[in-house]
Order: sequence, then C-alpha cells, then structure tokens
Amino acid sequence: MARLCKALDLDPDWDEWAREDWAKAEAREGVAGSPYVSRERGGTGECVLAVRGLQGAGLAREGTGPP
Repeated sequence: MARLCKALDLDPDWDEWAREDWAKAEAREGVAGSPYVSRERGGTGECVLAVRGLQGAGLAREGTGPP
C-alpha cells in the first residue's frame, strides 16, 4: 500500500489505517516498505507505534506487530 501511495504521490495518515486487516498483515509479515514495519525489518517505521498500540489495547492478534 505504501508503495502505491508513493507512486501516486499521496501522503495518507497511516495511523488512521492501522486497524485495517491489510495493515496488520503488513506488520505481521514484515512487508518491505510498509509504514507498519520497523526500519530494521525493511519498513519505513512510520506507524510501528500505532500497530504496537493496537496490540497493547488487545485490538490486534497476538504476535501481529513488529518485534
């Protein structure tokens, strides 16, 4: 999703999308370039805290976010 937005020169509010299934899947799978994946794992790291916050609130499945 991040690559598509970049290609279209869009700058979405990634925190708003953190609850979406595709965003959680990107975090879980470590998709390169994803804002939901830490830089150490190949993402941009922009919203790692948003995904971790969802886990802390019990809104994401256990083990779905970045380490």
